[in-house]
Amino acid sequence: MKRIRLLLIPFCLVALVSSIFVVSCSSDDSDEEVLTGEKLTEDVVRTKIVGVWEPTHQTGHIEEWDQTTGSYIIKKVDESIDAKKGWGRRAFLSNGTWKGYGWENNAWVDYSNAGYSGTYLLNGKIIDCYNSHGVKDMVIEMLSITSDGKKGIARIPLRSDPTKFTILTFSKVAAIQEDVNNGGTVSESQVRQFIQGFWKPVHVSGYDDVFDENDIVIGLTAVDRDITDGEEEWQPIEFRKDGTCVGYELVDGKWVAERDKSGVETPRPYTIKGNMVIVKVMSDSYYVQDTLYVDKISETEATFSTPTKSDPSKRTILQAVKIKAGQYADPENDEITVTEANIRRYMVGGTWRVSHINGYVSESGDPVDIDISEDEVKHSSMYPASYFSDGSVTEYQWENTRWKPRFTGRYEVKGNMISCYDSEKMYVHFEILSILNRGNTVKAKTSLVSDVSRNAVVTFIRM
Repeated sequence: MKRIRLLLIPFCLVALVSSIFVVSCSSDDSDEEVLTGEKLTEDVVRTKIVGVWEPTHQTGHIEEWDQTTGSYIIKKVDESIDAKKGWGRRAFLSNGTWKGYGWENNAWVDYSNAGYSGTYLLNGKIIDCYNSHGVKDMVIEMLSITSDGKKGIARIPLRSDPTKFTILTFSKVAAIQEDVNNGGTVSESQVRQFIQGFWKPVHVSGYDDVFDENDIVIGLTAVDRDITDGEEEWQPIEFRKDGTCVGYELVDGKWVAERDKSGVETPRPYTIKGNMVIVKVMSDSYYVQDTLYVDKISETEATFSTPTKSDPSKRTILQAVKIKAGQYADPENDEITVTEANIRRYMVGGTWRVSHINGYVSESGDPVDIDISEDEVKHSSMYPASYFSDGSVTEYQWENTRWKPRFTGRYEVKGNMISCYDSEKMYVHFEILSILNRGNTVKAKTSLVSDVSRNAVVTFIRM
């Protein structure tokens, strides 16, 4: 696979970009018909909205969070927008999913695995957008769109005052080539069946980004050539059964897994969604992610593609061969050293649920030693799913077929301890005992706030 370049995306940017999107047709001399009113049907919106969109102007009202007062400040605006400076881009795919892009190091970066992706539903001219946890995070009302689907008008109600709206001018900047592959012949079950193993790229074609000595994108070039062993630009990658993958380098004629400066392997969590393999890298409070599209796959061969960073409508295409099966048969015994940095690296950005409890769960009663299934988590208020972002923790409860947030507080990590607070009052704390399964399983000791002598060892797994 191509070496994953670490474009560090601060959480604050992700939060800023989450306000993104839409609206109004430009007042140029276009001959295209502007579809409004009865002509702007749900079928028209469904067809025309597919693509990558970029806002260019905003009017009406916007809201900004004031850290001092802890509330939103509403302002009137009428100004042009530079999407590279905070707004970003949003892509709608014909399969009912959306994702965002942010501008980093002179390139558009796919933010879909940094909490900026999800699904959308149409209700007439209304587009209801849901995040990756199934929580509605934006309502977009289309007001008009040109017949060629390249420009449009929409409005978004403010969260703090839904009677006020931001009205945005937007333009379609690229077709969404991912749509072709997402509707292709490779199913998610096929990807899951064959992806595990050691994949070595043997040919590259399509387009490739050109980087300068500081790893900043400076251009795009067409490619079509074989790959030889040991090329610094390309590397094999192993997808393991534990949900992680790791790149390999050729050292003294042998393939060796990548390691950090301390000699520790650097596996990356991955998830499979349709024909996409989404690889995530986390370092402290930063996210990095890459998406591989599986265009063809069998037990021995595969064709992968990935959008270029300088132009997401163009792709780098890799032909790869599998040269050995995954090597880790017992990932539960593969333990990661518990440090504050590793707690942040593996837990922040993940959604976790309880899978086992050994100890006390209440002020009265005997200790328990029980497994907790996903169904029990969904149907019991005692076991919420918890999502850790940069300094905040959100608990989710299963309601009406999807996870919905029920509470958001803050947390602190000190050494091997995590403390969670409701306002200023601590409601739970954990002593992290071990990080297993390549960062996908965590065991922690906790005690009742009212009686610290009654404690339990809790096992959490990444959802």
